[in-house]
Amino acid sequence: MSQAAETYQQVIRLQPEHADALHLLGVALFQLGNTGLAAPLIRQALAAAPGHVEAAANLGVVLKAQGELAAARISLARALALKPDHVEAHVNLAAALNASGLPEHGMAAAGRALVFQPDHAEALINRGNAALMLGQLDQALRDSRRVAQLRPASADAQFNLGNACQSAGHLDEAIACYRRALEMRPDFTSALNNLGTALQAADRSEAALACFEQLSRALPADAEAASNHGIALKDQGRLGEARRRFDRALSLRPDYAEAHNNLGLALMAQGDLDGAVTSYRRALALKPNHAAAHSNLLLSLQYDAAASGADIHAESRRWAERHGKWPMHAAFANTREPGRRLKVGYVSADFRTHSVSYFFEALLAAHDRDAVETVCYSDSAITDATTGRLRAAAGQWRSIVGRPDSEVVGMVRADGVDILVDLAGHLGNRRLGVFARRAAPVQATWLGYPGTTGLDTMDWRITDGLADPPGAADREHGELLWRLPGPFLCYRPPDDAPAIGPLPSRVKGQVCFGSFNNLPKLTLPTIALWSRILGALPQSRVLLKSASLADADTCARVRRLFADHGIAAARIETVPWVPASIGHLGLYGQVDIALDTFPYHGTTTTCEAIWMGVPVVSLAGERHAARVGASLLDAVGLQDLVAHSADEYVRIATELATDLPRLHDLRSQLRARLASSRLCDAGRFARDMETAYRGMWQAWCVGA
Repeated sequence: MSQAAETYQQVIRLQPEHADALHLLGVALFQLGNTGLAAPLIRQALAAAPGHVEAAANLGVVLKAQGELAAARISLARALALKPDHVEAHVNLAAALNASGLPEHGMAAAGRALVFQPDHAEALINRGNAALMLGQLDQALRDSRRVAQLRPASADAQFNLGNACQSAGHLDEAIACYRRALEMRPDFTSALNNLGTALQAADRSEAALACFEQLSRALPADAEAASNHGIALKDQGRLGEARRRFDRALSLRPDYAEAHNNLGLALMAQGDLDGAVTSYRRALALKPNHAAAHSNLLLSLQYDAAASGADIHAESRRWAERHGKWPMHAAFANTREPGRRLKVGYVSADFRTHSVSYFFEALLAAHDRDAVETVCYSDSAITDATTGRLRAAAGQWRSIVGRPDSEVVGMVRADGVDILVDLAGHLGNRRLGVFARRAAPVQATWLGYPGTTGLDTMDWRITDGLADPPGAADREHGELLWRLPGPFLCYRPPDDAPAIGPLPSRVKGQVCFGSFNNLPKLTLPTIALWSRILGALPQSRVLLKSASLADADTCARVRRLFADHGIAAARIETVPWVPASIGHLGLYGQVDIALDTFPYHGTTTTCEAIWMGVPVVSLAGERHAARVGASLLDAVGLQDLVAHSADEYVRIATELATDLPRLHDLRSQLRARLASSRLCDAGRFARDMETAYRGMWQAWCVGA
């Protein structure tokens, strides 16, 4: 190549405006890595010969390599104006359009190339990449599979196919593709990174961590590698190490919004609420359209005793103004017949063994099929036995994994859904973008998130009068509140729960309090209140169980917080996540009394404690998250365990701890009481929900 360049230079010395020599010298220098000189030479060629098609096409390639995407598109379009059937120009224009964030046009350009050469691998790659950006997963998969057939020894082809498979939720196939790519090219760091993310998505966190450890060694100065390593460590419960990896990422790239958000997640898992809020706000300052960080900020406010319902409502409205404004689709084809059978859709990423399903499964199974037809829109690639039961109970089942919100809206409308119910709010893998685009005539939120979504397009929030008393709650929601007779939940007890054991205090001679809530709920006010109880009962202890407590730094922090109130570390027992349900529930055999957290109450943990014969003491507050315990305990006839002040909370807990006969009676009675209570009456609850849906529907029918 260098010899060819010398030849072209000799020609140019003799004929300075020799278009072919100028063009070919520019191409040769580009191929030798000298992009700086390549573009001016090719431009000189075009000045000498404006109709030189190959020069225009190759100038586009050089400009794209230099990052001058707009100029590259212009030059490639010039080549195509001169020669509309120039396949390579179409291909390169597609690549430039994709890189410019214009995948619709990129897909069209690649399609034009494929008209001339249907098996042009680069054109298929570019169309597949554009389809992936647009969320057209079926097209992306078809194109990527075809490229893999055309180039069976190509690591890039396997990598692209892996990306398409991962986006579509075909995680096992994606993992296999990335591994094949790495076999072909062991130093393919992008494939190693994506293998790690696919393994994480498949809930194979140990294998994912091994990938990111290897990636960090290969790219020690790469901020994304450090951040992804931190995520893997967080998923393994190694929170202190995760924080250090996020700090490393931010030292390399201080403006990395995603790392600030990830640091916030790690801090939240450790219970450092103030630190988490600071990190989320930094992420938003750097990237104002970071909807996930903004949702995480909203969730953090739910844990904050200093945040009022009005504060949370205001921030929710800011979320909606920033992330929830989308053009509305055409009018609905749903017929306004108040009494007809309704089609109700449920949207969740948690249709598997998860707290959401503990309360959703009973409703789905008990729905009156003559009154309601159900559709479940599942956003999880992970399935299990619970998924199988839910799928069998649903009228229809749709996977929306990897599908963009706009496509999901189209699915919901095509299915003719009358009422679409969100089960996540601002939690986890949220799909509020679907609701922001008004997918169904009536939209409601229920179950997963303890507050308003902030969306104008979310019509209703389903609750009850104890969890959200009339008055302030109505003013602090964008949605109208539909209050069920109560409770607003229906619990499905686990099939594999162990038998209830003897009262621990009678066996060990000391009362053991317990909380199995996620650590962020152990706020500073909660720890202060529990310390008063432990201080009043010097022989008592507390058992804390949370996934975050697998981390030594986090355990030390929790003990320090209790020590600040004079409670010795020896009285604080910490237990990490226990994998099997029977083992998790079996730990209640060591607990006499469960203490609810404040201001964010437990839900699943409260029901599980009662099922295992353990009474729960709860402090009722002003907003939903701080009133769930009151609703649950009322449904089981345990209203006397609900306090309305800190002093009353301490009194109830200490009096109960010194009344062993009552504790013994409760332990033997609570499972039967819960089983026969309104909280487990699936038939009644389903009728209440169907009445709610009918009322919402009738309001829409009359135009309310």
